[in-house]
Amino acid sequence: MPDYPDLTISTCRQTALDFVKEMRRKGLNVVLAVNAAPWKPWEKPFTQPYATGIGLAVADHEVVSPPDGRPSLIWKNDGKMEMRIVNVGEELKDIQLAVSGFQFILRDGKTTVDDNPRLEPRTFYGLSRDRHSLYLVTVDGRQKDYSEGMALNEGAQYLKHFGAADAINMDGGGSTSLVIFNPAKGAPELVNLPPGTGLPRASRAVANSLGVYYAGPPTIKPVSGKRAASEPPAPPVQ
Repeated sequence: MPDYPDLTISTCRQTALDFVKEMRRKGLNVVLAVNAAPWKPWEKPFTQPYATGIGLAVADHEVVSPPDGRPSLIWKNDGKMEMRIVNVGEELKDIQLAVSGFQFILRDGKTTVDDNPRLEPRTFYGLSRDRHSLYLVTVDGRQKDYSEGMALNEGAQYLKHFGAADAINMDGGGSTSLVIFNPAKGAPELVNLPPGTGLPRASRAVANSLGVYYAGPPTIKPVSGKRAASEPPAPPVQ
């Protein structure tokens, strides 16, 4: 890495907004994105174009960065999601995508952080017990009279309230970013207010982001068969 010869480049830093723009140019209908992993070097003026030290990162089966003992959100080849710590040296061939954070804040429905009241901008990922629902939470902070932020234990309780059994504290602070695609404008837009940029609706270039794309409505296959005359009609779908 330039200026840091002892560090290996893992990714080129990019804002979540530019990430969505790039993915859509490639033909992926990305409709939402949030920032993901913390990284280094973390030294002023924080403008280094590269990132490393991001924990396990896998993109389309390609290992971008190896595991380092931190918790990861994982998509496996069979489409199932996991939240766990991947061991150093563990086989990774069944992982399609992975991003990592700082630490678990919720594990098996139990809070795993103390009650430190420190409020900060936050990005949290949560996963339901049945592994079918993913929760992506961003909280603005460091902005008096708008939002001071959230404590880690508050984030754990918030995610548990909405159905998460496990949750990870991802990169937060000035990195916290939430981007959606606005169909009315035909363009993605940043919808939260990151602190410290000095510009409205401006965000920090981060190590990596997690995008959600819309692949289209599910295919419905017709089912043959006749309803008996005595069988009541099916209720309308609400």
